[in-house]
Amino acid sequence: MDAIGTFALLRIRPSTDVNVAFGFGKYTGSKISAVHLKNIREAMRSAGLIEVEPHFFDDTGKKQSYATRIKPTRSFEALARCHGVELPPLSPPKVTYKVHKQEHGLGAAPDDVLALDAIIQRYNEFTQRFRLTLPDKAWSELEAYMVNADPTGNTTKLHNGFDERRIFLTRIFTRTWERGGRMYGGHWQGMPKRFRNQLLIDGQPTVELDYSRLHPTMLFNEAGIALPENLDPYTVPGFNVELAGAKQTFNRLLNHDSQITFIKTDQGEWFDDAKSFNEYRDAMVEHLAPIALYFRDDKGAKLQKKDSVLALNVITRCMDDNIAVYPVHDSFIVRHDNAQHLKLIMEEEYFTLMGFSCVVK
Repeated sequence: MDAIGTFALLRIRPSTDVNVAFGFGKYTGSKISAVHLKNIREAMRSAGLIEVEPHFFDDTGKKQSYATRIKPTRSFEALARCHGVELPPLSPPKVTYKVHKQEHGLGAAPDDVLALDAIIQRYNEFTQRFRLTLPDKAWSELEAYMVNADPTGNTTKLHNGFDERRIFLTRIFTRTWERGGRMYGGHWQGMPKRFRNQLLIDGQPTVELDYSRLHPTMLFNEAGIALPENLDPYTVPGFNVELAGAKQTFNRLLNHDSQITFIKTDQGEWFDDAKSFNEYRDAMVEHLAPIALYFRDDKGAKLQKKDSVLALNVITRCMDDNIAVYPVHDSFIVRHDNAQHLKLIMEEEYFTLMGFSCVVK
C-alpha cells in the first residue's frame, strides 16, 4: 500500500509499476495472509483505485515472473489528495559517495573524497531550508514531453518519475576514485533545460548559469594556455556538423583509450558512413591540436573528477552566503536576484582551481 500510494502521489509517475507477489508461500508465518491481500487487491480494483496485470510476460508471450503488476489510477490519486494525504519527507542519505562498477581491490575512500563528503553532507542539510518547485502547468507539460519524447512509445526516460522530495545529492564515481565524482540525485537534474528554466525557489523565478565549453577550456588550461577567444572547439573548419554531433565526437575522443570508429546507431544521424566520420574525427583532432595529447586517454572521466571539485567549491561559497543553489554538473540554478553573485563565485572558483579565467553564461 505504501508503494502504491507513493506512485499515486508523485508529481510524475515512473514508467514501472508496483510489483507484488500473491503466492501463498510468500506470507507463511507473517501476520497477513495471501488471501487477505488478494481480497484487498480485488476490492481496490472493483472500486477503480488500481489496475492489475497478473504475472509478467515478455514480448514473445513467455511468462517471466509470478509477481503481479499494480498501477494506481487517477481516482486513487484524487482520493488521496482530497483527504490531504501527502508523501512524508525523505531523509538525507547517510553515505554520499558511491563507486559504480568498482575495480577489484579498490580500497576505502581516500582522504580527498572524505574531506569533500562533508560538503555534500552539509548541502543535504542546507537545501532542506528552501523549496524548489515547478508551476503545475509546467509539470503537466513535462510529463507529456517525457512520455512522448520517443516516437516508439518507449518511456524509459521516466524510469524514476519525478519526485519533488528528491533534493539530496550523492557523489558517483566509476570504477576508481579518480574517475567521475559528479553529484547526482536531484529531481531537477533529469529535466530538459527548457523546463528547468521555469523552476521556482521559494516561489521566486530562477536562472541557470553554466561554464561555457568547460572541458575544452580545462584541457587548454591543463596544457598551460588559455582557450583562444576566437576558437570554437565544436566548429571544425570545412564541416557542417550539428552541435550535438560535434559534442558527441569530442566526448568520445576524451572518453576512450583507443581510436574511435563510426557506429551507425550512434553517429548515423550526423554522418553517412565510416569515411565521412573518420574525416571529421581527424579534422577535429587537428582543429584542437594543442590538446590532442589528451584524446584517446580516458581523460573525460578524470576531468569529471576535477569539475566535481569545482562544483563543490561553488556550492560551498553559495552556502556560506546563504544562497539556495541547485547544481547540474557544470551549471547552477539560483534565484534570479542571486545571478550576478553566482557568476562572480563561479569565475573566482574556476580561477582558483585552474589559474585561468573562464566564460560563464
